[in-house]
Amino acid sequence: MNKLYFAVTVLVLLLLIWLVPKFFTASKYWESTLRGPYQGQIYKRPIQSAPSSILSLADNVQLNLYNLSDRDCPVIELKKDNDILWRRLMLPSYIDSDGKIKTTFLRDAKLIKLTESELGKAVYFSCYWGWGGEEAGLIDFTDEFEFISFRISW
Repeated sequence: MNKLYFAVTVLVLLLLIWLVPKFFTASKYWESTLRGPYQGQIYKRPIQSAPSSILSLADNVQLNLYNLSDRDCPVIELKKDNDILWRRLMLPSYIDSDGKIKTTFLRDAKLIKLTESELGKAVYFSCYWGWGGEEAGLIDFTDEFEFISFRISW
C-alpha cells in the first residue's frame, strides 16, 4: 500500500509540475491571439442613459460602459471624482488591402475585471461582435488610465 501511495504522490507532483507553468502562460497565449489593437473613436456626444456596466479601477476612478440603442458599438467613459476624463466609441475597424476602412458591430458588452498588463493596466470585457461572435477582449490603459486601445478574441 505504501508503494502505491508513493507512486500516486509522485505522479500527482509530476503532473502539477507540468501543468502549473502552462496555466500561467495560457493567458499570454490567449492575449497573443487577440485581434486588434483597435483605437475606436473619441466620443463627445452627451449620454442620457445609465451605464450598462461599471467597474471601479482605483479610489474615485471608475470605468463606465454604455450599450447605446442608437449605436452599433458601446461607449466607454473614464470618470474620476465624478468628472468625465474621456469617452471612446469602441468601434473595431481596419484598413483592408484596397485602402477601404472596414468596421463591424460590437454589442452586449460587459466589463469584467481590472488586471496588470505589459502596457500598464487592462480591463477584461465580454461582448458579441461581427468578426467573432460571443467573445472576450481587453481594453488597454496606461498606469494613469489613459486609453491605449482595445483587442478582441475571435
